[in-house]
Amino acid sequence: MAGIIYTAIHLAEDLSVVRDTRAYPYILLGIALLIALGFEFVNGFHDTANAVATVIYTNSMSPYLAVVCSGLFNFAGLTGCYGTFCRAAISPSDAAAERSSTFSKPLTSP
Repeated sequence: MAGIIYTAIHLAEDLSVVRDTRAYPYILLGIALLIALGFEFVNGFHDTANAVATVIYTNSMSPYLAVVCSGLFNFAGLTGCYGTFCRAAISPSDAAAERSSTFSKPLTSP
């Protein structure tokens, strides 16, 4: 829930400079975000199932321990990386700061 609130606040801040009064771009943005989140949700099922099946089949862990570890590590990965991902992927101010850095300036010959 904290990640959703964080994303909403920073998305609202970044979009506050946009002077477009039509709702259409915002509706498209919402649809795109829902599709991306839905894909990641379904894709996570497949990745988790493959990882759990592998450790169970090789008898590395018991089925119960494999499912518990998978859930804990998926949750830890989500909560640990979500804020970093949102700042990098959604915040245009970070992208603007990166474009103005010295690394992105073209090299000139001496």
